[in-house]
Amino acid sequence: MKDHKFDNILEKAVADMNKISPRTEEQIAQEQAALMAAVAKGDALRRDAKLGTNGLACGNCHLDGSAGNSHTFPKFQTNLGKVGTLRGMINWCMYRSAHAVQDSTIGQ
Repeated sequence: MKDHKFDNILEKAVADMNKISPRTEEQIAQEQAALMAAVAKGDALRRDAKLGTNGLACGNCHLDGSAGNSHTFPKFQTNLGKVGTLRGMINWCMYRSAHAVQDSTIGQ
């Protein structure tokens, strides 16, 4: 899968991984494939209106990943009255907005 909007993410991830421990070209290729598979799965989930029961997908509200500010988690959630995790917020949003059943695997 070649998607230019993810090129910078992939290049940065490879550079970061090589700082931790040098890798062979084969290891880098395997890690890139795993990373891009996870990105593709997340993108597919964002577009899947079948996750809820009201016909809406995450992307209906969170256009291009906006409105989530995932980089700010964990943080205090005034609507929950406690510190929330990204996984917890995804489940809360799915349950409240998409009328889906809460699923501990969503957000992993």
